[in-house]
Amino acid sequence: MFMEIILTENQMSLLSEDLGVARATIPFVNLVYSVLLPKVDKFLKGNDKKISEDIVIQFKDIKYIYRDSVDDFLEFPVEEIRINFTMDKLRRDRFEFKYSSGGAAEQILFKKDDGSYLKNPSDSLPKYLLDDVNKTIVAKFDFSGYINQDFEYDMKNELSLDLRDTIMHEFNHVYEFYNRNLNKAGLVDTTLSYAGSTNYNVPKEIFKVWSTFLYFVYYSEPYEIRAMSQEAYSKRLRMTFDEFKETKYWKSAKMMENFDANKLFDTLMERIKQHNPEYLVPIMNRLYKWFLRDYYAGVKSFGNEPQKYIANSKHLLDLMVRFQPRIRMAGRKLQRNYSRLYTLSPE
Repeated sequence: MFMEIILTENQMSLLSEDLGVARATIPFVNLVYSVLLPKVDKFLKGNDKKISEDIVIQFKDIKYIYRDSVDDFLEFPVEEIRINFTMDKLRRDRFEFKYSSGGAAEQILFKKDDGSYLKNPSDSLPKYLLDDVNKTIVAKFDFSGYINQDFEYDMKNELSLDLRDTIMHEFNHVYEFYNRNLNKAGLVDTTLSYAGSTNYNVPKEIFKVWSTFLYFVYYSEPYEIRAMSQEAYSKRLRMTFDEFKETKYWKSAKMMENFDANKLFDTLMERIKQHNPEYLVPIMNRLYKWFLRDYYAGVKSFGNEPQKYIANSKHLLDLMVRFQPRIRMAGRKLQRNYSRLYTLSPE
């Protein structure tokens, strides 16, 4: 089932101004969703364990957007969309969920081979648009779907809608990348999104506990809060508020609001002791060292100064405690954004 997202004028204004949800991306979300949906269906009906396809949505396929939604195109002038699309059937022992989706959006860079980029507008654009559009966007994405052995074809709608949520999320990122480029604000600094996330030689069950902290740091990033809010709007269209409160979005935000660094640190210690008490100090030191190494590498890459609350930390627990206020505040902000989405009528 293809569910198009249609907003009233008042809803679009509120989304843009108050909730971090970019209304101008929605026609493009609908377009990409309509292109990927039949490919999902074909994969689910077929026998392939994995597919990978490079998809190009060209200007001729986007024309109807600037014809029907001029304001949206002027605000977000996407002329071409390039997608690497994959679908995977995974064993249950490798993937515990029946289905899921994932995505990534490329930042707008100067070299077109490296990421999304800006170009001179096509001569095919009408003059009334060429007068107002200096550059158009070639947006690059990765989108993927995953299923395991327990997946059944009648779950197709749930998987497809999960993919739509992901598309909503990633388009919010490109919208932000574009506006930062317009305002000469530079790239979005993703240093904290990946700091400490590579597991070199820590047992999986221990690293899984540590990853809880890393996820909360990632979800507390301002650009991620905005994208999560837009993703949640996709769910708001088909769920009551009570139903939404049972989703991972609301539950994760509540966990962030109540984040206790000391409790998570104690859980991490217990997990290490269960594995091998002699590993306690070495593993704690490794996790701290890896986080800082990744952090400083990112800071250098983006040309920024290190944040003092991170640079001045002394050990792993100190680092986690210093992040606690930020994580809690982000959890509250996510809940506030999610709640305000329900002030909009879906009709």
